[in-house]
Amino acid sequence: MIAQLMIVFVIMIVIMMLEVPIFYAFGLGTFILIILNDIDPAWAFSGAFDMLQSFVFLCLPLYILLGILVDGSGVAKKLCDWFISLVGRFRGGLGVAVVLTNALFGAISGASLSALAGIGSALLPSMEKEGYPKAYSIALLIPSATLSLLIPPSAGMIIFGFMGKVPITYCFLAPLLPGVIMTLLLITVHLVMCRKIDTIKVSEKTTIKTQMKEISTTTKKAGWGLGIPVICLGGIYAGIYTPTEAAATTTVYTILIGFLCYRTLTVRKFKNHLLSAASVTSSIVILIFIFSALSKVLIIAQVSEAMLELMLAISTNYIVQLCVLNLILFLMGMIMDDSSAIMVSAIVLLPVAKSLGIDPYHFAAMTGVNLAMGIITPPVAALLYLGGHIADLPVNQYIKPVMIYILFAMFPTLLLTMFVPSLSTFLPYWLMGR
Repeated sequence: MIAQLMIVFVIMIVIMMLEVPIFYAFGLGTFILIILNDIDPAWAFSGAFDMLQSFVFLCLPLYILLGILVDGSGVAKKLCDWFISLVGRFRGGLGVAVVLTNALFGAISGASLSALAGIGSALLPSMEKEGYPKAYSIALLIPSATLSLLIPPSAGMIIFGFMGKVPITYCFLAPLLPGVIMTLLLITVHLVMCRKIDTIKVSEKTTIKTQMKEISTTTKKAGWGLGIPVICLGGIYAGIYTPTEAAATTTVYTILIGFLCYRTLTVRKFKNHLLSAASVTSSIVILIFIFSALSKVLIIAQVSEAMLELMLAISTNYIVQLCVLNLILFLMGMIMDDSSAIMVSAIVLLPVAKSLGIDPYHFAAMTGVNLAMGIITPPVAALLYLGGHIADLPVNQYIKPVMIYILFAMFPTLLLTMFVPSLSTFLPYWLMGR
């Protein structure tokens, strides 16, 4: 069965490399497996329809809309101005503010592409003005945008919990500490690298009174935006509402502040944001539908059991098995988009991980960190090429600093996540115990 699955998977990869939409590739693969295993298509796809009718699933389109509204309301620039007022007066401070803005924007939008598109477009001119080379600026923005996969509420963790039948509330918390570690490492590597960039400007020294006044002004401007993650996550973990209800509440709050407080939203812009959210949601819904049918086929074909046997045949050593699983996750991130890779991870690899004794929240965190690395590593690397589009630069001009961030910030985060399970299990189980 594994050989059969590998052949189908290779066919799907070839189709994707020909720039055919990914849902066509996996749809064809699903039909091939249905035919090969003599499974009733009506049975497989009726179950997929049932999954899409779940109340829990409603939070995904709502969080997508929330991310687009936040991006379109200018919150990102106000958040960055706030961070600049706090940490931007020393050498490299603007870069630190960019990383922190991405981390906080991840806690609002939950999508790496939205984070890079929104923050990259807003802050790239400011970074150039402060003496940051354009190639280095986009190289810092790209890995920082992947924090949206780790900082809750992550759209990826919603998909993982939904497809893997793991509580989404706890999936949110699993990659949080690894996300904080990656944020700190990205800042550290940036501060080391920027010492060699002579063109970076340093702000003139001012009095404490002037600095406090500046912080007060930017805090007032960013205050409404800072309320978004507080309302969303605070309500969830205080037990006030479910993730779906939190998404709806926070979306309404964002619409109100966009129209009434910041006044950056208009009826026309709001309509365009709704259309954008509908477009993104529809593509993900199609993928979830196909993967839901695929999951039923794989269960009938006992693919997870076959993969478990293969893992045990490779080695009975837990460390080796852990490394092999992480290698698979990383390779998936390199050749697939994050949503598709998370679905495959939850459907196929999560049962294998559980059978090997790996905690599901530990595996969720490893999935997030691996895919954060994979989606900026060629050959596919949608986030890497989006950065080039935003900066209007060829990849070869900024690939080197991106690889430095992967090697010295993201890879150490992965090692810590792999070998210190409590980083990803402490918060979920603490919340359960509470």
